[in-house]
Amino acid sequence: MFFLARLFLQVLKLFKHFHCILLLWLVVLLLIAAGFFLIRAQLRYRYNFGVPGPAPHFLTGNSAEFASAPRHIVVAEMHKKFGSTFVTHIPLGLVSIVFTRDPVISHYLVKNMEDFPTRNRTGFGFAQFMPLGLLGDIQGEQWRFHRRALSPLFSDRYLRWYTQAVNEELEGLQSYIQKKVGSFVDIHNALTLFTFDVIGRVGFAARFKALGNPNHPMLRGSNDMLASVVSTRPQFLQGEVYTKGKAGRDGFDPIVNAILDRKDALEDDEAKLNMLRAMQEAVDPQTGKKLSRDEIRDEIVTLLGAGHETTANTATWALYLLSRNPEVLAKVRKEADSLQDASLGKGLFEFDQLPSFAYLKQVVFETLRLYPTVPMFPRLAVRPIELKMQDGGTLSLPKNTMIFAESNEFAPGDIRDPEVFRPERFDPASPLYDAAVDDKTKFMPFGGGGRVCLGQRFAEMEAVQMVAAVVSQFDLVPDPARPPVEYCDVTLGPKESGLWMKVTERK
Repeated sequence: MFFLARLFLQVLKLFKHFHCILLLWLVVLLLIAAGFFLIRAQLRYRYNFGVPGPAPHFLTGNSAEFASAPRHIVVAEMHKKFGSTFVTHIPLGLVSIVFTRDPVISHYLVKNMEDFPTRNRTGFGFAQFMPLGLLGDIQGEQWRFHRRALSPLFSDRYLRWYTQAVNEELEGLQSYIQKKVGSFVDIHNALTLFTFDVIGRVGFAARFKALGNPNHPMLRGSNDMLASVVSTRPQFLQGEVYTKGKAGRDGFDPIVNAILDRKDALEDDEAKLNMLRAMQEAVDPQTGKKLSRDEIRDEIVTLLGAGHETTANTATWALYLLSRNPEVLAKVRKEADSLQDASLGKGLFEFDQLPSFAYLKQVVFETLRLYPTVPMFPRLAVRPIELKMQDGGTLSLPKNTMIFAESNEFAPGDIRDPEVFRPERFDPASPLYDAAVDDKTKFMPFGGGGRVCLGQRFAEMEAVQMVAAVVSQFDLVPDPARPPVEYCDVTLGPKESGLWMKVTERK
């Protein structure tokens, strides 16, 4: 027994000794890793990108600048200081980020998917919570397969049915606003809830009823995920942003699974043209392959995240601009009144009528020029590459450099009075027409190239329907005590301030 006790004590001593050695090695490894990251940071900071940029801090890079104000405002100020293209860095030199409004570079980004096939790297920002759908990190043949499988969802056959579904939901929106007549209402919040109901209805035959439930867990999860998308920091540096993003994605899971299991579906005869069924039945004409359950799940999350807030922001800004420009509002109402069918509700229109909204479409695109839904779109360089710039210079990108191109890249002099809300600049028959707005390298409200927004036509139609339905029935006056404040994570909207407007019956 005594021998066993001594042996046990010796083992404890050895274990303690081994524990100390192990701890020492861990400290050494941590110091080596820290040194590696510091050296990498300095090498990346000193890399000759060929363009200027703010001087990075030894450890934190340019994080302080981006923490000082909303990202799009910081970028705009840096453009004034450094020109059309500049480079920034995040902590430890892990990622360098280039921002550009150079149309030559943007044209290359959207046209050459072999060099810029993806939006981000796995484990950072966009890719860590967003699914591997068309908006995520898929590329190559998988991306082409998803694109082919989802393209039919936005054909005339489907859009015609979507228009009917939107009209039915619009009656609920009009009723919601009608109850607010004589008081102030947050129009942005109402339209966000409405578009969330629409994407649930036309996308998955699901009745979310978010307009009557602003705390719907799916909507809350979507907002938390979007807040995490803009981060290009690794997980251990994200703190609350990472926690919210993960919670948002986790909150999606049971509801998305319920959608896949058809638990929230309408009756089949009412839902025969919803996007979910189309994805379940889609067969790739080239390979005969079908989307797996996981692939459909990823596209559901993509459509929910991208299919509601974007259009709500556009319609919100359009109503705000119309309220401040009564002469434009009068033209919109005249157009809507001339197209109104007495058999439909006030402000509701059929699919075949929507192409006739020429002026209201110009209003929508002028809104997108002033308030782009997605001000910047990201790409990741998968190899070292040098890009020629409009001014003749060269932008040198090392592998794994993030580059953000702006959706509106008008140079001074491209358009007249750029700060003025003037829908006629989109009308080739008008003397106020600006040809630059038709330049797809300078104005890309829905992106460009192979990754151009697949749902562009639906987004345009829904925005026209929403604005027409509201202005046909109501007068809206902004609350001077609560002006809208721009906020940008992925999309640009008055997300924190809202858009508070006084509602009255149309005179």
